[in-house]
Amino acid sequence: MIDEQLIQSAYERIAADAPAVDRVRDGIQSRVRVRRQRRTVLIGVGAAAAVTATVGPATLLLAARRDRPDGSSSEVSGHGVPTTPVPSVSSTPTLPDRPARLLGYRADWLPSGLVEYHRAVYLAPDAPRGARLWAAPGTADLGKPGTVGVQLSIGERVDDNAGTSVTVNGVTGRLRVPTSKDTIVEWQPRGGPSMVLSVFGLPDNTNTALRIARSIAPDDRTALRSTMYLPWVPDRMQGYEQFGATRTLTGWSQFLGRGTLDYRGSVTIVAALGGPDPLEKTVDTVTLRGQRGNVTATDGAWVRMPDGVLVSIQGRKGSYPAEWHTTLEENLRLVEELAYQPPDLSWAAR
Repeated sequence: MIDEQLIQSAYERIAADAPAVDRVRDGIQSRVRVRRQRRTVLIGVGAAAAVTATVGPATLLLAARRDRPDGSSSEVSGHGVPTTPVPSVSSTPTLPDRPARLLGYRADWLPSGLVEYHRAVYLAPDAPRGARLWAAPGTADLGKPGTVGVQLSIGERVDDNAGTSVTVNGVTGRLRVPTSKDTIVEWQPRGGPSMVLSVFGLPDNTNTALRIARSIAPDDRTALRSTMYLPWVPDRMQGYEQFGATRTLTGWSQFLGRGTLDYRGSVTIVAALGGPDPLEKTVDTVTLRGQRGNVTATDGAWVRMPDGVLVSIQGRKGSYPAEWHTTLEENLRLVEELAYQPPDLSWAAR
């Protein structure tokens, strides 16, 4: 589920342009459900796992304070502010040193003019899994129409038999060409994790995608270090952790995701320098990190810091069961206690 939102937005864009829209969209939603239900984080094992991992799941845990320091509990009425105070930080939360995580693979050939601007990793010590994105300078989102770029998802699998058979470095993969501008190549290197390469809007798109896929090679240098930390998360959200960083048109953006062991539920907190305020309507205000914070209609929350950094957290998503998302009180606490620093983007083009 590395960067699943980016992956899903890319597939949604392809579906929107494809002739058989309903069939493709149904397939997308099916694959997303499969990823949520079957994905496994492997701790302390050597075998790489993708969506269809066959070994038992293991839990990635951070040191977490499971109760309020004062032992109190609180309730939320409607969309209002919690009836007991949100824990307040008196100074900038401490960010512990987080080890860099290898992505494990590189592209030895890319079309000229593309630059890397996004990386994401699982914060797990086992085999590499993550995402790398390259695009033309000035691109803000690979999921938007008109984007020209490449996305490599490491440890991802589409989980269907669509497309045609192709050979990638001696192994059999699948080639999907939904439109003349979009191509997806899926394969699994011998001894490595499964790969999904998505190529958008490049000349000779299909041949370009195959050439990039065949240039993918192991890499023991490319890594990403998390510069976000949550000292507390709800127990049910301690199943996995992931982190991503992006160079944006206005500075930088980074996210920290936590989720349930079965991958059905998740919460994502974002810190971003610059960019617009969230579009979702503010229904209440509350003091967060010493500033005027905003509560959204879905129990999400966000606050703009004096230095221009926007800290935001997702709210409820659709009609998902309550255990699949965090409450307003939990979201406010997560925003308040988040420790972060600007990400190291020395690898990303300016």
